[in-house]
Amino acid sequence: MYRILFITVCLLPVSVQAQPHTIIQVCGNHYVSPEDFAADLKAQNNSVTREEIDTEYHNFLESIRSEQRGQMMTLKDLIKRHGVNAVYVEGVTEKNVNELLRLVHSVKNGAAIQRVSSDFVELGAAGRLIVSGELQTLLPAEESAAYEASNPANSGGPLEFAKKIEFDKNANERREDAIVRNLLKAEGTAVILLGKDHNLRDNLNRLGASCKYIKTGRVDVKQSSSVFKRRQDLLVK
Repeated sequence: MYRILFITVCLLPVSVQAQPHTIIQVCGNHYVSPEDFAADLKAQNNSVTREEIDTEYHNFLESIRSEQRGQMMTLKDLIKRHGVNAVYVEGVTEKNVNELLRLVHSVKNGAAIQRVSSDFVELGAAGRLIVSGELQTLLPAEESAAYEASNPANSGGPLEFAKKIEFDKNANERREDAIVRNLLKAEGTAVILLGKDHNLRDNLNRLGASCKYIKTGRVDVKQSSSVFKRRQDLLVK
């Protein structure tokens, strides 16, 4: 009997299964390691010098730090107003979430403090709030197969906003469908850290979800090279 009930529930449309009443997308760009950043710049311009790479990366980190401070302020407000205790994070899958959480908790306990910068920028906004004790945990936004199939790193570089990336729209739609399915497992308010270029409204409609969708955040990356472009304030409901 229980098996029949489980199968029946799984076959129900998303709209009649348990789902969050609100999905909030807090926009932001990824932290990128120095090695991946350098590889991306070299892929675009093989004559770029080490000094130029270092300058670009310094500017990138300053932008990401500023952006993460804004994300953390937004997340703190959502924690206070909606009782959020977990945040879904772009780029985190069921395959790598445990490794990331081990690093975050090792930093929190002081065991891996030497592996990250003094402000923990490598951990992202959600990871930093776990370290400070203001957030309970982070969750994988991605399904690994869909993510790997659409990952820009597979076609020219790890930066999602690099200009010379071969973009597979269909693969990206499948990836966003998988993200939405993960978000719909939540109850109440589901919060995701996700790049501004992703809009999940059509995916929600396609999957028959009736929850409210809010897209918010400030993304302001310095236009110091061909890799970056200016991002503006946005609030799309």
